Amino acid sequence: MYKKVLLLAATVMCVNLSCQAQPLLFTASQNELNNPGFEKVAKEKVQQWTLPDNAAAENHVFHDGKISLQLDGKTAKQNIATVLPGETVRFGAWMRGENVQGDAEVKIATENASAQTLALTGNFDWTWRESTFTLPADARNFSIELNPGQSGTVWFDGVTLQRQLPPMQVFLRRPHYRNLLPKTNDKPLCAKIELADSANLPTSLQLNYALKDNAGKIIAHASSILKNTQEVQLPLKDKLAAGDYQWTFQLQSNDGKILQELDKPVHVVAKMPKVYIDETGRMIRNGKPFFPFGIYLGEKNDSTDADLARISAAGFNTVLDYQYGYKGADPQRYMDDARKHHLAVIFSLKDLYHNMPGTYADAKLDTNALTTEIINQYKTDPALLAWYTNDEAAPINMPLLHEKYEQVKTLDPDHPAFITLFREGQYKKYFSTTDIISSDWYPFGWAPWSDVAKWTQDAKSSTRGALGLWTVTQIHNGTLYRGGDKPQDPVYTPTYQGMKNFAFQAIANGANGLLFYSYFDLWYDTTKREKSQAAFDKRWPDVVKVAGDIKTLLPILENGADIPIKVLSGGIAVRAIEYQKQLYLIMANPDVKTRQLSVQLPGDWKTSNKGSGQAAAEDAKTQWTYSLAARDATVIKLDQH
Repeated sequence: MYKKVLLLAATVMCVNLSCQAQPLLFTASQNELNNPGFEKVAKEKVQQWTLPDNAAAENHVFHDGKISLQLDGKTAKQNIATVLPGETVRFGAWMRGENVQGDAEVKIATENASAQTLALTGNFDWTWRESTFTLPADARNFSIELNPGQSGTVWFDGVTLQRQLPPMQVFLRRPHYRNLLPKTNDKPLCAKIELADSANLPTSLQLNYALKDNAGKIIAHASSILKNTQEVQLPLKDKLAAGDYQWTFQLQSNDGKILQELDKPVHVVAKMPKVYIDETGRMIRNGKPFFPFGIYLGEKNDSTDADLARISAAGFNTVLDYQYGYKGADPQRYMDDARKHHLAVIFSLKDLYHNMPGTYADAKLDTNALTTEIINQYKTDPALLAWYTNDEAAPINMPLLHEKYEQVKTLDPDHPAFITLFREGQYKKYFSTTDIISSDWYPFGWAPWSDVAKWTQDAKSSTRGALGLWTVTQIHNGTLYRGGDKPQDPVYTPTYQGMKNFAFQAIANGANGLLFYSYFDLWYDTTKREKSQAAFDKRWPDVVKVAGDIKTLLPILENGADIPIKVLSGGIAVRAIEYQKQLYLIMANPDVKTRQLSVQLPGDWKTSNKGSGQAAAEDAKTQWTYSLAARDATVIKLDQH
């Protein structure tokens, strides 16, 4: 009886999915605004809003907290970078007014569209006004405005801007890389279901899901009760023949109401691409695991044959040059020299966008045509590893980023796209624009070293176990980017210890690729950025030393298996990898004081080498404790008892 009921549910689901009704939307719990209640005040000015001169932080009239914003005839606004084109938002505020002439309202504005709440006028006590607005797909600038009318006084408080979300998002984990599944697969299909963070979402939901072939025949089906974000599996009776399939999902409330329906394509293939990301997040290149260990280039004439030879000799296996791209001289020479020196190339397309802020292509260029030309010319080059499609672009550029990613996928199925960001808390928004995501954060001399781990973890959460995770770490002096003509402040020059710690933090937090930023900055000793051999000769030996440390780890990172461990106490970043019947613990202590790490290990291990720290419980079998000095980074090797 159970099987018949389940089959009926799956059949109904698949029929319904043919029409793909729009999902119900639920208000997100998170307010997207900074300082929405105006409580953050400095020198009597409300922070994080663009204010007219006569705006006031009012501490005698307020609705929530202790402060409201008083406006008299002039508008205040805040630009929004966290909501994406095409998304719907709920917006509103509490307002109180005296002698208001004209319309007091809250307004949403883009370049070519706007919406506002119902207006208030005259005298009115605290009144809530709200509305909804869907951002146009081509929106590039987006702001919320507090309009007090033409004259009179209006107090605003508790301003809200919340995204309207579908109840669930589905991320495929098997298949995961571009929805490709090798026909040799004999494991269940696997998907991560993320439920919207909304207080209005029902507490218990049923998910029905099924795999259909191109003719609509159900190959497999199942259902699950969802109470929070979780993983679901769909067992397969037999291996799938090569071809295209649809994995359909239907979310229902307890009373049977359909909240959302969607489907995901599954492409069963005889052969995976030349370069792709496997289920563990590891890069596979020409059938073998590959850990990209690279360095950024980007100034004119810094990728000569001599430069590439020097980089290869230091232990790097990958390069990324901003010049290639669209303006580097003789890109074929660059590719040939890289291949000669056994360096894989991440080819930069990051500037090939029309009128995107922060990119450098001439506005007169047909950037799509040039992208097509570059990809077609170099997609078969043996040196090519990946395409670099985004260097820190803001979320408002999402339509352009989607377009570029689809162009890469269509023109070159054999190589992944790679992006890097410093957008804390926003990495998840970029999931559908790339195959590999990376954070880049440069804290030396001014921020906690532990920020490297924090940002790597932030990027890792965005992968949902389906994208590759890399990290870009600092080797340059941060004062080079502060303008003027000033000498480098040595306080901001990363030491050998700092560069190693950053790299080990990234790896210990799950990065399966590592790039140093940057080779070209090592040549400068002032912010004027004039090349100096002496400056380079002073910095390069420490970079080579760190590169040697990373190079010794490459066989472990490429061929070992990550082993889950339970951290009982610490503050030390740690990753356990089993390789050739030994367990390697890669660790970094970002703190300014000695920290003690205590972990629970699977199996029975004893210390083979003590690294640079001190094993406090050398033969504790499953529970293992280790002390690591301030800002030290090391590798511990354990043997089985």
